[in-house]
Amino acid sequence: MNPNTNKNIISADASVNQNGMVLPAYRVSAVSAQAVVVGTSTGTLNIEASNDVRPVLDSAGRPAPVNWSNIPTVGTIAIAGAGVYLIPSFNICYNYVRASFVADNAASGTINVNVQTYGF
Repeated sequence: MNPNTNKNIISADASVNQNGMVLPAYRVSAVSAQAVVVGTSTGTLNIEASNDVRPVLDSAGRPAPVNWSNIPTVGTIAIAGAGVYLIPSFNICYNYVRASFVADNAASGTINVNVQTYGF
């Protein structure tokens, strides 16, 4: 993967928990995310990291690390219904990253999360 990329990694129902697309991050030095929520869902958007030894691939050749941890403080924001939410750019040093949405309620709506990465 090009370390300088902008990808939609979650485009889904915001009334249930969602894990986003896994991005290889071993050449990425910074990441940011923006979520667009339509509807009344609330919850928490996290940027998660994995340092599973690479390459970890599924049968289709996609990254598939198993062990994930939230990136505390800088990689977590509260979602409070419809709106646009930003996780500002922060430095990283991990093998993989993804976004994870944890829904607080069963209200209706959708969430789209775009991630920007910068690397070398």
